[in-house]
Amino acid sequence: MELLTSPLVRGMLKCVVRFLAVLPAEVECFRSPTGSYRMRITLEDPTARIHALLQSGDADEFFGDELDIDALAVKMNRLLGMSESDNTWRNPPWSVCCIGFHSSNENDLWGSRHFHICNTRLVT
Repeated sequence: MELLTSPLVRGMLKCVVRFLAVLPAEVECFRSPTGSYRMRITLEDPTARIHALLQSGDADEFFGDELDIDALAVKMNRLLGMSESDNTWRNPPWSVCCIGFHSSNENDLWGSRHFHICNTRLVT
């Protein structure tokens, strides 16, 4: 909730959230044709649900040295709470991550707020 109500134009908070969805859904498509990561992730906590970007250097830090598509798919399925055996949904685990925010319009802090995952490493 602090992310949504902060009077600051930009900032970062450590949050406990669940990862609900990732776009693109296919791990093979997480990288752009130029090789940089670009993803939109839906996150929720008990108070709100937001979309946060994960891209470029922040995504490199998040995934670390993991380049194997199959291993990355297993990690993402765990993070999203999917069963490894039959891809059925279950309860996504709670995860700690840092979420940065900035507002593109100082006169409309909340209407122009954008979020991104930063300073976080995926450990499963």
